[in-house]
Amino acid sequence: MDSGWRAMTLLLVMLTVAVLSAATALPPTPAGNLHSTSVGEEPLHMAVHDHAPLLAKIRACDGTECSSEHIRALQWLHDEAPHSEVSRSLQRPTHSDMSLEPEAEGGNIAALALNVSSVGGEEWSERNALCALYHATSGDEWFRNQNWCTDDPHTYEPCPDGEWFGVTCSLDRVAELNLPDNLLNGTLPSGFRNLANMTKLNLFANDIYGDIPDSFCSFTALEKVMLGVNKITSFLPDDCWSSLANLQELHMPSNEISTPIPLAFGNAKALVEVDLAYNRIYGELDDPIQSLDSLVALNMSHNSLQVIGPGITKAPNLKRIVIRGNRVYGELPEWIADSSLEDLSFSHNFFFGSMPDAWRTFSSLKYLDLSFNQLTGSFPDWLPELPDIRKWWLQGNDLTGTLPANIGNATSLESLSFAQNHLVGDIPRSIKDLHNLKGLYGFANKLTSIPDVFHKEMQLEQLYADIRSSITRPFLRSILLCFLLHRTTLPIFK
Repeated sequence: MDSGWRAMTLLLVMLTVAVLSAATALPPTPAGNLHSTSVGEEPLHMAVHDHAPLLAKIRACDGTECSSEHIRALQWLHDEAPHSEVSRSLQRPTHSDMSLEPEAEGGNIAALALNVSSVGGEEWSERNALCALYHATSGDEWFRNQNWCTDDPHTYEPCPDGEWFGVTCSLDRVAELNLPDNLLNGTLPSGFRNLANMTKLNLFANDIYGDIPDSFCSFTALEKVMLGVNKITSFLPDDCWSSLANLQELHMPSNEISTPIPLAFGNAKALVEVDLAYNRIYGELDDPIQSLDSLVALNMSHNSLQVIGPGITKAPNLKRIVIRGNRVYGELPEWIADSSLEDLSFSHNFFFGSMPDAWRTFSSLKYLDLSFNQLTGSFPDWLPELPDIRKWWLQGNDLTGTLPANIGNATSLESLSFAQNHLVGDIPRSIKDLHNLKGLYGFANKLTSIPDVFHKEMQLEQLYADIRSSITRPFLRSILLCFLLHRTTLPIFK
């Protein structure tokens, strides 16, 4: 009996000690002058009015590992000290927002769910979004990082008065982030999110690599994105194209994107200008484009596209398309003459055959570059009749025959290149009527003469040609007059 009683007494003592230990593990309420926590191995002691160290410790896990101390300190601020200075500074998260999951102990910033829905106040989320980017891209090594993620109370928040380098504020919120050529090195973290008022993101010319995370979709106010000259390997996530309803400019040239253009690309209805040059994008350029009613300019040069489809003619405002340096193989499409394009560059591809006669109705065309393909046939006589043509570049093809006699009808023409073909005969005398012509390139053909009637009103600045007959004195006088009046580059003759 005595042994049983002693065992029961010992058990009650142990339970009492356990309860008291648990009670002392959390700090007292703000009634006292000092707050103390002993969760984890490292105790925290600070006065109510001196809350910066606690804030620093809690926020020190921006993009790094968060210990149970940080997590429990946050929980205590919510449960036990909702009116303290520290808690007010953190803008008091709610129970439903905290998302303190069991596996978060010792985990990373995801355990604290650094976004508006997980920590409440907008200033908290903006700081943590930017600090997540800072830590994920070696912020301490940036070329300029003034005031980023410090514990200085005067510059603690990026807005309104934080004066963080590259951060522009409007109405006390982050409106622009401009960090071009600033030695950012790393991936875009999932914690970089919920900058709901940011209209411009410029991370051009850094060393950012990997995929763009889904959290990018939370930047719903974005109008301009500049991520060119990095090592990014993906388009925006599919859901982002419709989420970013205000996105007007997307500049991602010189990255490592090696996928086809996603169908969801067509959901970015506000896009006006897109530059995806110098990537590894392959496949077809067609359906996604036809849904972009606001698109004006599309640069897909130096990718690996194989097919250009008629969908591009259904984008009603598309004026400029550059497909230079891809792998498109086939004849020039007749249907493109039905578009409203003004600037068309298909150079450095594998187009063959003659220029389609249907293009004589291509009345909107102003700038045409078909150089370095495999085009054959004669120089089309309908080109000079296009009403506002300003540039013809047909260099590096296999055109034969003579230049059309009506070439002088293209009175708006500013630049003409027919070099490196197989043209013969004379340059027509009507060329004197091209008063706006500034560049004439005709070398590597079999031309026999250049007319001696270069008009004094011509604006010619560059002339490159090889001639296989004698050069007359009137011609030399004409060239000299052009040179004296307009500083023409002296011609190269072979």
